Amino acid sequence: MDNKNISTKLGAAILVIVAITAGVFVWVYEKEQNWDFATTQLSPIPKKIIRNATPTKDTSISIVITEPVEQWKTCRNEKLGYEIKYPNNWKTYTSGPWGNTPEPCGATTHPEFVISPEDEFNTGKINFRVVYVDTSNLGIYSLDEYLQKNPHYLDEKFNEALIQGKRAVWAKGTNGYVYVITYNDNKVFIIRERNISLDSFERILSTFQFLK
Repeated sequence: MDNKNISTKLGAAILVIVAITAGVFVWVYEKEQNWDFATTQLSPIPKKIIRNATPTKDTSISIVITEPVEQWKTCRNEKLGYEIKYPNNWKTYTSGPWGNTPEPCGATTHPEFVISPEDEFNTGKINFRVVYVDTSNLGIYSLDEYLQKNPHYLDEKFNEALIQGKRAVWAKGTNGYVYVITYNDNKVFIIRERNISLDSFERILSTFQFLK
């Protein structure tokens, strides 16, 4: 009888341990699914479908850039093969899980490069980002192939354009922020804005160019 009770208690303890282990596994799995690793630590990708629509967002908090483009600074990155201009009083830095780190544009090979007003450096409220993905490591060699493997971008698409003859897809997340995806030299470039007026963002994008 004693041996039977011990076996019953032991079996119950094993079942509890198995249940706890399974619960932890499910929690970790779901947490990982909410992070888009393939896009180099971008924010979790929203799933709302937007097709052939004009982008809308809360414009009351969107900054309007009035400074003439001719007075802007130039971010030229020979290593990654792009150039883009930004307002004279804005600051460049890289963004990561441990915070923002000031870094000159031309020196960085960081996958997520951020430019923001100096007084917004630590808030993250107003900025635009140039994110790149080296697709040769993923076996992807065109924008179409990248979009096929990441179809949520097409779900969020509202327009297309050309950057130096390269196809560029305009898309918008559920938060209203607009981003543009293009491809060159085995790299996907994703340019995202946060709380910048659409007209100002278009002015920034008009300065973007590939170096080869």
